[in-house]
Amino acid sequence: MREHFLEGGWGMWPVLVLGLAAMGLGLRYAFTGDGRLRGSLEALARSILFFALAGFVTGLVATGSFVEAHTELPAATVLIAGVKESTNNLALGFVMLALVHLQLAVGRRREDDRA
Repeated sequence: MREHFLEGGWGMWPVLVLGLAAMGLGLRYAFTGDGRLRGSLEALARSILFFALAGFVTGLVATGSFVEAHTELPAATVLIAGVKESTNNLALGFVMLALVHLQLAVGRRREDDRA
């Protein structure tokens, strides 16, 4: 797990930090159904998505730059390794988003029950 995190590069940190913040807020929303929390939780979810995508894209850019600078290396092998490392941002982001949306579903149900 640590290896995947390190391979993902800088983009893993904001995804992790925002994901943990969203988990905390999401648990509160899921248990209370307090509708005032929903907007903030949805905004955190969008931020997680955008940082995961940014980490992925910047990883691809770095891979392309590396391939261009090191023409002596087999481009296909380097590209495959770079794409593999870059997708770690998406994997962590999607796991966080799945958990946040599960909490949104539970919180929304509690919110509806209170109405």
